[in-house]
Amino acid sequence: GNSREAAVANEHYTPLNILFVDDSAAVRAVYEQLLKKAGYCVALAAGPEQALELTRSFIPDISIIDYYMPNGGGVELTRRLLQQTNTQNTLLVIHTDQRVSAADALSLGAMDVMYKRDSVDLFLLRIASMERYIRTQQANREQATLQAQNEYAAFQQGVAEMSANILHNVGNTIQGMRSSLEEVLLHFEDLKKIQSLYAELIDSLAMERASGGEQRLEQLEQTLTDAGYRLPEALDNLLVPTGHCFQKLGKGIDHVTEVIRVQQRGVHSDVQRDTFSLRQLVDDLFILSESELSQREINFKQWNIPAFPEVKLPRNQLLQALINLVKNAAESIDARIEAGELEPGKGEILLKMDSSAKMLSIEVSDNGAGFTKAEHPHLLEFGFTTKVSGNGFGLHAVGNFVGLCNGKMEIQSPGPWLGAIVVLSLPI
Repeated sequence: GNSREAAVANEHYTPLNILFVDDSAAVRAVYEQLLKKAGYCVALAAGPEQALELTRSFIPDISIIDYYMPNGGGVELTRRLLQQTNTQNTLLVIHTDQRVSAADALSLGAMDVMYKRDSVDLFLLRIASMERYIRTQQANREQATLQAQNEYAAFQQGVAEMSANILHNVGNTIQGMRSSLEEVLLHFEDLKKIQSLYAELIDSLAMERASGGEQRLEQLEQTLTDAGYRLPEALDNLLVPTGHCFQKLGKGIDHVTEVIRVQQRGVHSDVQRDTFSLRQLVDDLFILSESELSQREINFKQWNIPAFPEVKLPRNQLLQALINLVKNAAESIDARIEAGELEPGKGEILLKMDSSAKMLSIEVSDNGAGFTKAEHPHLLEFGFTTKVSGNGFGLHAVGNFVGLCNGKMEIQSPGPWLGAIVVLSLPI
């Protein structure tokens, strides 16, 4: 028909392979010409052994088998074609006379039975019907393969994004923990100096006692006594800030553990919400960010942080989102300083909050590098960044979190070197 002629004319059309097996040379010649004229690729065989030999290199889509070949050859060939791995999916057609019933032919595993007395037109119509079935199956397989490839690509992208998100979130926290650890090590060095000083005094005292120098002995004893009076204050000056550093390290470890626990649960649209105090959340944010911001000499301010009422949101994800926003603001300030557009020590980050009965508004603003109108549409894209040292994960992760909470996120900037403002609106 016209549809098949159009398909044959298509440059991407691949003709079906048809294996035609009959012990009559005359029958083979007639059907070879008929099938080739219809646009099929045809292989001919006079018997089972020749047919099986052909299938080593010629894989038939349709196999048309003469039932009455010597020594039951048609039945045996049908059985063997269905057993061979490379031909087990061929559509088998028994080609015979009226002595063979359709039931007998189909019981062998054939898809159809055609009688040699049928008209040529009917023969071709039934072959064309099988071709439509084969093409449909091929299209379905190709579509299923393409869908599987797309799903796997999406899965791989999801894995890459989740891995990047974990590394980014954990990396932010560990960076602050490293600053705290360096501070602890500095205090530890001061303690070692105190220990060394007392050790030297005690050694000198022992030597003077042995030598009998009374005047020097009295001076050393007085020095040791005076040092002993000052020791509690000196230790207090070291141990209190060291305690604060350990508190920051503890908070950091807790947060890293929670980041991993959240990712292990998987990302679901139905996020787990906790009831918590915003005041306590912001205190944790300051503890986790303090060391790094202090090293950068960035002033971190807060305004209008409500102590009550408590809110119900995914606490850890919200804390991580705020850490990402603060780090992003700090990197933006660094970029402006490196460009000579801001003096060192003049960087500022401001955190504001406002809550109502149904909505929590969080605003994080900075006086960093800002961005252009052209960059604005791409800020939440995975991997996009306006900073040389950035990785494009932070804002993207924040946007994902806001989306899971059915909230809104707005990012504004007056322009390059004029800072930026990020506003989160979260239903509570």
